[in-house]
Amino acid sequence: VYTAARGNRRLTVRPGESLWQIAQRAGVGVSLLARANHLTQRSILHPGQVLNIPAQTMVAAISHRQERAASLARTTTYVVRPGDTLWQIAQQFHVQPKSLIQWNRLASASEIQPGSRLTIYTR
Repeated sequence: VYTAARGNRRLTVRPGESLWQIAQRAGVGVSLLARANHLTQRSILHPGQVLNIPAQTMVAAISHRQERAASLARTTTYVVRPGDTLWQIAQQFHVQPKSLIQWNRLASASEIQPGSRLTIYTR
């Protein structure tokens, strides 16, 4: 359940949900979600607990040059597989790991998990 709260959304934790699952559903990075709620990535969540989902303005800014390049690029969605690293994925698509982090609003390279969907811009 999402509700607006001064630029942020709130989400009520469902039974069995992890911080990673909530971050995926909300479209934010796990680290960002944890920081916004004074949690660690290993914190135990309880059903009914209300979490703040950070507003989009907290996402790292993308430069005008990157934005223009992305608009001219072809978009690919990649589903992360077990054992994948951000560096390997970047190499496969001939892009910078830093770009993957920015395009997908990740707090760090370690945030990807099997099943995560990454947006990749290629020429």
